[in-house]
Amino acid sequence: MKKISFKNLNLNEVEQLSKVQLKNVLGGFDGSGGSGGSGGSGTTSCSCSVKAGDGIWYPITLNPAPTTETTCSDKCKTTYNSIVAGGGTATDWRSVFVSN
Repeated sequence: MKKISFKNLNLNEVEQLSKVQLKNVLGGFDGSGGSGGSGGSGTTSCSCSVKAGDGIWYPITLNPAPTTETTCSDKCKTTYNSIVAGGGTATDWRSVFVSN
């Protein structure tokens, strides 16, 4: 497996996760060919941020809070699209779903 260097990324304005938080992130691929995640009944959280025209990432509260990775991503993208459609200066969006 190839090591990834985060030093070359521009992460100055991005909140970086601790090692413990990273261990709890189950989003993305798990190597099995499908999406990561578990069917268990643990706690979940969804973090959504929208990048404004000034280059700053602003957190967005999604209500009700999504309980799946797909819902988290879909709601965040829909919020971003609504901001843009309403004349907002949003330029990007991102979501992080955590389940433990």
